[in-house]
Parts: sequence; C-alpha cells; structure tokens
Amino acid sequence: MISPFHFMHVTAFLITGTLVSAIPLTSAQNHEPSTIPETRELTIEGDIASTLVSGVDRFLLKKLKESVKARKQHWSRDFSSAEAYQRSIQVNRAKLADLLGLKDQRVAYTHPKYDLEINEKSPVYMKTGAFDAYKIKWPVVGDVVAEGLMLVPNLLTFRKTEIQVAPEFTAAYKERASHDSFYTAAHVIALPDADQTPEQLAGLAPGIAPESQFARRLAESGCRVIIPDLISRKMTRRQSDYGGWGSELSQREYLYRSAYEMGRHIAGYEVQTVLSLVDWIESHQGPERRRIGVMGYGEGGMIALYAGALDPRINTVGVSGYFGPRENIWEQPISRNIFGLLEQFGDAELATLIVPRSLVIEAAPGPVADLPGKGGAPAKLAGPDPGDVYTEVKRARQLLASYVDEIPIRLILGSGLPFGSEPALEVFLDNLRLGLKPGPNKPITPSIPDTTAFEDRQQRLIAAWDQHTQQTLMRSSYVRKEFMKSLNTSSISSFEETIEPYRDIYRDEIIGHFNDPLLPMNPRTRQTYEGENWTGYEVVLDVFEDVIAYGILCLPNDLKKGEKRPVVVCQHG
Repeated sequence: MISPFHFMHVTAFLITGTLVSAIPLTSAQNHEPSTIPETRELTIEGDIASTLVSGVDRFLLKKLKESVKARKQHWSRDFSSAEAYQRSIQVNRAKLADLLGLKDQRVAYTHPKYDLEINEKSPVYMKTGAFDAYKIKWPVVGDVVAEGLMLVPNLLTFRKTEIQVAPEFTAAYKERASHDSFYTAAHVIALPDADQTPEQLAGLAPGIAPESQFARRLAESGCRVIIPDLISRKMTRRQSDYGGWGSELSQREYLYRSAYEMGRHIAGYEVQTVLSLVDWIESHQGPERRRIGVMGYGEGGMIALYAGALDPRINTVGVSGYFGPRENIWEQPISRNIFGLLEQFGDAELATLIVPRSLVIEAAPGPVADLPGKGGAPAKLAGPDPGDVYTEVKRARQLLASYVDEIPIRLILGSGLPFGSEPALEVFLDNLRLGLKPGPNKPITPSIPDTTAFEDRQQRLIAAWDQHTQQTLMRSSYVRKEFMKSLNTSSISSFEETIEPYRDIYRDEIIGHFNDPLLPMNPRTRQTYEGENWTGYEVVLDVFEDVIAYGILCLPNDLKKGEKRPVVVCQHG
C-alpha cells in the first residue's frame, strides 16, 4: 500500500536528515559557490518538479504491473479439501472487508418498510402481468436508510416454476405479505450501474433496452428481486464553506472523499447495503431455503463482486460490464480507488474468494463516462475489453488450478453481447434453481413514474451517507484515544519504547511504503538563490529507480565546517 505522502516524507527525510548530517556543509565563502562540497553538479534543466513527477509515474506504473505476480505472497490457499480451502482464505476475506471499510455494525430489522406517498393507500407501486413492484426502505448502518424497489412475482408467475408449496400456503396467498418467501423461486439482489435507476432496470421507466432489463426478467422467472438505488456519477457543483461555489464533483466522489478519511469507502457503504438485505433474507427463510443471488452491471457489477467475495451466504454472483484487469484503476473514477487493494486483490483474486459458489462473468460493454476535472479528479470510464475479461478469467482459473472440485466460474462471451443477456441469465438462474428460465425479452408498458422522485430519493441517500460519515468523524477523537492508550508518556524512554508499534501502523497502513532498498543518494546540487546572509541550493537525490527527491536547501553564509545547527523543514502541499 502506498500514498502520495510516502514520497513527500522520503523527500523531506533524505534532504533534511540524511543530507544535512552526512555532507560536511560550509558557508558559501569557503567553497566554490556553484555546488555544496562533496556533491556533484546538478545538470537537470527545466522544471525539476515535473521531472520528479514523471519519474514517480513510471515507477508506480511498473509497480502496478509487478503487483499481479507479487500478490501470491499474501495467499496461502489450501486445496486439500473444500473446507480447508475456505479456512485458508478467511484472512484474505477479512483483509478485503477492512480495505472496503466494513467497520460499522449493520442494523437488524424485521422487514423493509413500504415507501408510501401521503395519498397512496396500497403498498403496491406498480403492477405488471408477472409481478408487483413495491417502493421499499430498509436500515443499513447507523441512521442510514437505503431505498429501492422490490419486485414480487405473482401467483401465476410462481406456478410456472412448478415449485410445489403446501396447500395451506396456497390458500393464504392473497393474505401474504410481500416479504414471505413461499412463492419465491429464489432471492435476487439486482444492482444497476451508478447512472441507472431501479425503475429502469425493472422496465418500469425508459432508459434501458428490454433485453438488458435483467431485474424485470429475473422477476418474471419467479424470483423475488430487490433493486437498491446506488449513488450516481452526476456532476454537481458544491457550495464552498467560504461562500460562493466550489468544486464540481460527481456524487460518488463527493461521498468518497470524506469516507476515505475515516477509513470507509463508498463501495463499502454500498456493499453494506447489499449485505443488510442478505441479513434480512436469511432471517426469514422458510422451511425450504431459497438460494440468494446478486447480479450487477457496471458499478453494480463491482458491488456484486465485492459482496460475493465477502459473504458466503450469497450462492451465486453475476458480474457484467466490470470484470477485468484492475491495474489501470488509476485512470478510472477516483471513487473506485481503494487504498492498498492491488497489493492483494485483482478481480481474479476476488473470484477465488467466491469459489466454491458460482460466478457468472458477462463480457458485455461496460458504462462509458467522461468526468472532467473541475476541482475533482478527472477520469475516463470505458467498459472492459472482452479480451481483457477473458485474460482475467483465465488468471482466476490458474489460481484455482489445484482446486479439489470443478471451478464454478462461467464466462459469457459473444459479439454485440448486451448486458443482462439471455445466456448470462440462463446460467445465473440455473445456479439459483435448476430449471428456471429468464422472463420474455419483451418490454412491458407501465405508466412512467415522475422522474423527479428519482432525484429526491438520490438526494436522501447522499445526505444519509454523508451524515453517517460526519457522525463517524465526531466519534473519531474517542476512537483515537482508545487506540493510543498503550502509548506511555511517563518518560522519554517509555515513550520511545511504546511509540514504535504506532509508527509501524502509520507507515504500513496510513502512508504506505515500499520494501525496495534505497539507492545511494548520489547528491547533486546547484546554487540557485543568494540572499544577504544565506545561499540557496537546488538539491536532487536518488531514491528508487526513476524516483528522485528534490528540494531547496538554504544555508547561512557563516556556517563553519563541521558545525551543527537546527534544521527547519518547510514542506509545501
């Protein structure tokens, strides 16, 4: 794991600590003024800061490429049995949960609540020939309430599945609540892309082609489908704390920024949203347990992959428009950035956390987005190339080459493949319950809801997660106090002895570091500034291959050889 602050600290340490103590400095009057004694002449021309950035860029791109092979040192997969395999990957699963910031306890609840308008009497939001749609809300963590749709197949749809149910349940069908699972072939959590709405994925509002309305088609197959609303990528100009308008950020980046500082993540928040539904489904399983599936597209595919990797209660996972090599994640929206992820996890490694449960990967074109950098992080989003998807799936299979059973990873490829395609749905449903078939590839003709309600729901969700992060911030001083309780400040020696574990945590988990040995400093200097009583030198040192440290060293002119004086470090940001 590494952060930009790592290079800032290396620069400050080398220039002010090592250089000042290791090189016999004298005043400008006692040596050739163009360089510092015992250093080579600095010959780099132009903007040295840009040279530094370019070198760090090359270094990090190389490290990203090397991370694929380096990940194996963090895994100890035991293929001697299915049980042994599950035990052996638990430490990696726990690490993933930590990276995603799954630190908050989820709220237990009896049932989701129907979201009724003041003038509405029936909880049914919309009826189709195959299912009833409900607007629902459910608690996640703290005071956060998620929102979305629940599609419940009607009795006619359920009968087509030919699943047998006891007569007393059949007689009570009309009296049942929508949360009962007797007339559900399976439970599915369907996740749209960030720029899609639950209504679109359910075919209740325009915007998604009928063949890709996989939430609707899964409900028409006899599954109960819940579709959470995800935070969108919509660009919004934020009001400055100092008056006027500030940066223009995507909704996802806005929540990502503050959550990141608290060790949380917007992706982790949305995984919690999914897992809170899994908690509820599991707590209300009937005599015959119905299987649970999670399927997502684009950003929803990312959340489905993480949720499936973390929770063994999810029986099958479907990922579309997302799976592939992750080494170019730095080009993608910053809200996908997870500190330290690639040290242990690429998508192939995440797939190995899902096994022995089934994983369906659809190599469909992903969402396309161009996020301008107007105070935020610029990014371009393009769906994974089918060839890259194939390569990453192949790598997952190679990681599982010694697995004791058949590897349950299915790749769906095809020219012009839409997301939520027929082949992908067939495999996904077959893994949920043998014999289920996707609903017809035909649009339904519902009355189109007022789309302003979609934006209102989105703003409620943003406000809820933002407030949760701020509440976490308010509690953080108490958390830090508890965390630092082992630091002994009764004496300097006690402090020095007890501070080291905290320094290790700060280095490894906050700033990040590379284990590469530092290169010889090879100091190069050049006089650049001259004041009445001081002389300023540009200083360049070697750090790693392609990486230099660069700064300005200002020396008083009356400094004598061998003389030691205090050093003041001024680090700009």
